[in-house]
Order: sequence, then structure tokens, then C-alpha cells
Amino acid sequence: MTLRFTTSPMKLKGVLLTGVRKMLAFFAAVWLLLWVVSLWYCHHAYVGDSRGTSGVAFDARLTPGSLELTGIRSVKDPGRTALGLNAFYKVFRWADAPYVARHQSWVMGGFGLHTWQATVTSNGPKYTNYYFGVALPFWLLALLCAIWPALHWMPRQVRCRRAKAGLCPTCGYDVRATPDRCPECGTEAAPSAALAFAACRRHSPPSNGGPFKAARTRGSDTSVSSGGG
Repeated sequence: MTLRFTTSPMKLKGVLLTGVRKMLAFFAAVWLLLWVVSLWYCHHAYVGDSRGTSGVAFDARLTPGSLELTGIRSVKDPGRTALGLNAFYKVFRWADAPYVARHQSWVMGGFGLHTWQATVTSNGPKYTNYYFGVALPFWLLALLCAIWPALHWMPRQVRCRRAKAGLCPTCGYDVRATPDRCPECGTEAAPSAALAFAACRRHSPPSNGGPFKAARTRGSDTSVSSGGG
């Protein structure tokens, strides 16, 4: 049995890129939402794996305006009890916990990068935790996710508005008198209204007799003439 794929590689690439752009736009909206939520609520998540003489853990906190992430590596003397996999997640209002620090001491303006270590000698053989922390503001995370979708969407909207206003989608020159080709930059008009509407994803005709409306009118005249003959 032979499987045949009818979708061209270029079309598949376009679909994948569109999906990535939509996903980035979604994450940008999520970061903005978390930015607002973090001003009133703290979300704290922790997951770790202790294996007696060694262990690793990951800690994440939503602090006001920023995301703080901390990686932890533990080195323990023999004799410590292996706790295995452990995790927790909790949410609380900042107003209900005034004793909790809003940010780590190494975070300034939502940014932070810090490494440190701590040795514990009580309650059995000693162990040392090595920490690596990074903090980033939510506005920066949202901006990084929104750059590519915005760069793709904004020029597209400009071309759409120009086409619907009877202007050249490329340079903005008035092409109502020359609907087939722009005399300024040489851009050819779409051969039919359907292609024009697909380009800007609108289904309403141009409001002031643009080149695409002219193309649709010419097509209607041709069909009438053919029927009469």
C-alpha cells in the first residue's frame, strides 16, 4: 500500500509557520495574563528527586511582575535518606502573606541571574545545595513571543487596507484609474476578486471601486456577453 501526500512542501511549510506564529501569539497573551495575576497572587511550584547521595530539583515562582526560576543540585554525604520524587504547588494572595518576600534579594527590576550554595549539617550527614537562579519580567517574555507574529500581521493588514481603498498594496499609490498594474511600482492587480479577498482574508468588496472590484465587474460582463452569444 502506497501513501501519497498531495500537499506540496511549500504549502506544508506555510501551514507550519502559521501554526508557530499563532502559538507564539497565544503565549504572548498568556504572559500578559500572568503579569496581571502575579500582582495579586503568588504561584509557587516545586519538583525534586532525591536519591540519597545526590538530588536535583526545580523551583518556579510567579512574583509581582516577573517569573523566577531556580535549579537546585544536591550533593549529600552517605547516610541521608533518599526521599525520591516529591513535588508541590500552592497559590496564595500576597495580601495574606506579608512576611513572604516579594522577590529574591538578587532580583532587581524583574531581572536577575545568580548562583549560590548552602551547606546543611543538622539532622544527619551534611549535604550541600548548589543553586542557579534566573528571573525575567513578564513584559519581556510577552514581547519576545509577540515580535514575529506582529511583524507578519502588521504589513498584511496594511496591504489589506490599501487594497480595499483602491490603493496599490505594495506602495500605496492610487490605482483606481489603472486597475491592472500600478504605474508607480509595477505591481500587478489580482486577476479576480476571489484572489484579492483571499490575500487579505476579507469577504466584503472594496468600498470605493478599487482594482479588485473592477476585476470582478469585468468578469461579470464577460459572463453576460458569453451567455448572450
